[in-house]
Amino acid sequence: MAEALISQLVVQSAEFAAAAGRALIEKRGRQFAMSAATTIELLGKAVICKQIHPAAVADGKDFNSILFLSGHKALVTKKFRPKTIGGREVLERCVVFMTKLKGSHADALSMLVDMRNGVAHMGEGADDIPDAALRAFDLFVREAARLIGISPSKVLVPYERLFSRLSDEAASKIHKIVELKLATARDRFQSRYGDMSPERRRSLRAAVRPQVMAAIDIDADCECPACGEMGRAACTKAKELGDGVFKVTLYPGYFVCGYCDLQLDDFEEVEAAHLSEFDGEDEPYDGPDPDDAYDLWRESQLENEVPEVEEPAASSGPASLTRPPRFTRVQDYADQVRTAMRHQGLSHAHAEERPACRSRSVYVHPS
Repeated sequence: MAEALISQLVVQSAEFAAAAGRALIEKRGRQFAMSAATTIELLGKAVICKQIHPAAVADGKDFNSILFLSGHKALVTKKFRPKTIGGREVLERCVVFMTKLKGSHADALSMLVDMRNGVAHMGEGADDIPDAALRAFDLFVREAARLIGISPSKVLVPYERLFSRLSDEAASKIHKIVELKLATARDRFQSRYGDMSPERRRSLRAAVRPQVMAAIDIDADCECPACGEMGRAACTKAKELGDGVFKVTLYPGYFVCGYCDLQLDDFEEVEAAHLSEFDGEDEPYDGPDPDDAYDLWRESQLENEVPEVEEPAASSGPASLTRPPRFTRVQDYADQVRTAMRHQGLSHAHAEERPACRSRSVYVHPS
């Protein structure tokens, strides 16, 4: 009887924990208090049944309930619904086995039970959800799962990560905001497309493709960190010269998904959602060979340019040539190469004038 009762209590507690997660996403404090406190009461009774006996959750004033939960169903004199202890008494008995819940955590759990009672009996209660209550609730569920011998995810799915992040005192405010956004987006995606096949969802990509309102360098398709479908990211672009082409890397700074409506508004939120950089399409490079161009430029500097130097002091030696500059832009580099070629009287395709380069890429010549 005990195992069947424990299993039933765990299943019911998971249903109320899911309701608490939805209320948390929707910022409905009173509904969260109702659902979270009920989760505590049901899961706490499962702990007592496991650690002591099902009879330990019976209302001591009702003898039939004691008989029924002790396994003596044949001795019960009438049909009835078993009466059990309330939430506060459940907490008092559970704390005996949960040493981590003594002190402030136990007080926060009692506050949740009181909030539930206030809403249920008088319609009272605010929509504010204290951080202490979230931390105590998450800790209670994890400790109860350990004592029962199950995984916390069996109770907290699909909101285990949300509760863990929001109850983490070390987590930054931005990480908590982003975790709420991700959980909200996952719920929205499930309600819209949960029953739809992946092939059918992909066929809708063009219809739900969002418009990126943020202007950075370029926008590109990017996998959504919430639902896994393709969203759109506004990115900065970095280029590195190699193998005759520019290798492009894109760094998202804004993201929006048309499937689940997730929106990450800046680089901090993108980083908190673990949306990392990705490769873009290679871009052609038709400039001079970097090694040959630098040699030509260096020769032109030595033979054709007179360095500007300050008047040396009486005791100083001959002035040295100014060190060649380190180029910071591809266009600056190309201009110097063409100048060097003309000084050398060379005829080369790259000596022709070219349009100004607008790339942000950085190239540093060999030292």
